[in-house]
Amino acid sequence: MNQPALSTVLSTDEAVPLCTTDDLNAVTSSSGGSLSIPRAGSVVPLCDGWVFVSERATNRIVMRNVVTGVTLAEWDLPDMPREMLIVDGPGNKFLFASMPLGFGIARIDLAGPGLGDVMSKTVEGFPTTLTRGNGDYIWTNFHFDDPEALGVRAIHAPNFTISTPSILELDYSGSANTIAFDQATDQMFVSDATGTAQFRQGGGPATGAAFDLTNPDDEEFDELNSGIVVASPDGDTIALVDQTTKLVYDIDDGELADFHRTWWDVDTDEPITGLSFDALGETLGVATTTELIIFDATDDHGSAETDGFDPSGCGGDFEAFPAISRGADIGFYKSDCGDGGLSETIFWYEL
Repeated sequence: MNQPALSTVLSTDEAVPLCTTDDLNAVTSSSGGSLSIPRAGSVVPLCDGWVFVSERATNRIVMRNVVTGVTLAEWDLPDMPREMLIVDGPGNKFLFASMPLGFGIARIDLAGPGLGDVMSKTVEGFPTTLTRGNGDYIWTNFHFDDPEALGVRAIHAPNFTISTPSILELDYSGSANTIAFDQATDQMFVSDATGTAQFRQGGGPATGAAFDLTNPDDEEFDELNSGIVVASPDGDTIALVDQTTKLVYDIDDGELADFHRTWWDVDTDEPITGLSFDALGETLGVATTTELIIFDATDDHGSAETDGFDPSGCGGDFEAFPAISRGADIGFYKSDCGDGGLSETIFWYEL
């Protein structure tokens, strides 16, 4: 691993984008391309084509440029990585990864004294989604053998301490819940693969206190065919999908801001497979089984799509994943392209 280069790419100054140096500008005159990855778990983009990619087939996370194919750094984890999240705080910067099959959470130091060091901890259950909380905390959800129980843990990023689990007794049996945390109101949103959204609040990240089930709008909120909920990088915007109507709603202060008015209307007949904000929270990428659609996240409700692309030569994929680089200069679309998941392709397109 080239530590000076890694330190240059990942500035510790919060006011500076994650990568800004001229010598890292790898975007060429070509408007797009693709890169094959061995069973990629997720993609966390920086800028100028640089991304963190979790390679599930190798138990490895790599920092790679998808435009040039150059690998700057790589880290071997104790088990198969899945979701990743960058935590950028005063004087520290970490990359966290969930390892559900290994019952663990991994942390890579990206800017501190232990630059490049990997730490991991084993937790109870199968950790999946990671989302940013308040202060130096992040949240992870995890599953048990009991399909009707979902756990939530708070992780203090600098100390890498993990709270006692808060166990949520669910009234449905979902297999792939996602979570999002509203930093302004200390409220947690949980979305289930069966299509039901749930709302939970209560307890600060320092205590990991239990969340109580409440519904801000009992009838309408429960009827959402959701499956996907994400938070913007600043934690002020919660985006919730309605698969039936292909709409994405804004949740404000724990309530759907205007349930009968769309924020983003996704013009597609295909299922929505994922959402992703860019690191500045200004652009939203919506992946369907066949395309990536870009929206202006700063515009008023009802804003139309601004860009997008259809991955060339790739059939429908019900697990397609979107990502948008900082400043929305490049859009990414990850798909297994129908090969059964043995390898996956990251398509990129200069927006």
